[in-house]
Parts: sequence; C-alpha cells; structure tokens
Amino acid sequence: MRNIFENTNTNIAGECFVVNESSIANEIRDWNTQQDNREKNIKKIALIITIIMLILWIGGDFLGMPEAFELFTGLMALFGYWAIVFIGGTWMSRPSVRRKNEEMATRSMIEMNVPDDAKLMEVVIPQKKDSAGWIKGNPNGWFGKNEMMMMYSDATHMYLANVYQTVGIPLTSFYNLSQTPDKIRFTTWLQEKPVNQFKKQGVKVNNGRIKGYNIVVPFYTASIHGKDEDFSICVPSYELEAFCEITKLKIYV
Repeated sequence: MRNIFENTNTNIAGECFVVNESSIANEIRDWNTQQDNREKNIKKIALIITIIMLILWIGGDFLGMPEAFELFTGLMALFGYWAIVFIGGTWMSRPSVRRKNEEMATRSMIEMNVPDDAKLMEVVIPQKKDSAGWIKGNPNGWFGKNEMMMMYSDATHMYLANVYQTVGIPLTSFYNLSQTPDKIRFTTWLQEKPVNQFKKQGVKVNNGRIKGYNIVVPFYTASIHGKDEDFSICVPSYELEAFCEITKLKIYV
C-alpha cells in the first residue's frame, strides 16, 4: 500500500485523487530547484574555500608567513565553512526571496479555489533514505519528510492542497486507522510551537543515525480505497484529533 503523497512536488502516487492542479506548478518547481541548486553551490564554495584555507594555513607555517596571515587562514580553516554557509543562508532567505515564495503560493491557492478558512495540516511521508540503505525498520523508526498542506472539507470529501495540486479524498474511501503509532525521523520542524511543547504527543529530539534526522514523531496511518489500488496517508500524532474529526476514523482505546 503506497503513501498517497509519495512525491508531493511532482506526480503523486494517488493521481486518481487529484481534483485540481495549479497552472504555475512548473514555475514553482523550477524556482524551488533553482533555490536548491544555489544552496548546494554555497556549500560547495564553502567547502572549497575551507580546503584552500587549510592548505594555506599549513603551508604558511612551513614558509614562515606573517602571524596575521596564519591567524586568518587558521580561523577560516576551522570556522570558515559554517560562516560562509550562514552568510549564504541569510542571503537565500532575504526578504525578496520570501516575498516571491509567498506570492507564488498565494497565486496558486487562489487559482485552485482553496477557501480562506482552510487550515494547515502536516502530513509525514516515509521514504527510502538511500545513504542508509533502508526503506524502513531501523530501530528508531522510519526516515522521511514532512509537509504542511491546506486542509478543508465538504459533505463528501476531505481536501489537501499544496502549491502544486489539490487532492480530494472521498470520505467514504477512508476505511482503517492504525491503532498504535509508528515513529518517523525527519530533519525540519514545521510547527510554529517549539518541539518541547509536543512532548505529550510523543515528539522528541534524538541523535539520528543519519546526520540531521533527529526529530522523532509518532504517526498514524489511515488506509484509503483507490480506484485500482489502496493508498495510505500518514498523520503525525499532534494532527490526529483534527484528522479524525473530519474523516470519522477512530482510535479505539
């Protein structure tokens, strides 16, 4: 049973549930790809500069370079990478970039007629992490990603929209909800409240076996009847109450 949001920024697994697509989806994808490439290039530049500084630092010591030169290259070798990444990250998140992100998102939501009273809902997407060689089942849970989507409903459907498309799932298609949670690890915390305010929901921060995957979140899996196959949607523990209210699925205790 595949996760309906196997890949949220291209064709999703549950294409049969797509009820609307944004005409600027490709524009948004291109922009996001451009931003991702810039971020990668900043890290590459930072690494190259750090290596050069390390060579100059070591070489300068042998050549008897001035103390100021040694101090500068030494500091850059030790801390230059993170300084450059920080400066690059600040540049990547400058106001003009944030405005463009917000403008494109707003245009997309208006075009797809997402109502103003739609609520943000987070979904988690268990994924294979190639560098670990696992799809699931490491001792501390799944690896994956999370995404905020706009959630709303009518008498017959639950809708989840991101900037690319809107998925409409008939309420009668929901047929099962896991009764005990699995755990997923991901890198980015998307909620406005800090992680420590979700301890009652089982959320915690741990050292990851893969660098950065240190946010541990319990999640429940809802099963959905599709046209030709069944799908799942994974809901973090802190979104479960709102999700169950709409779908009428229950946790039996």
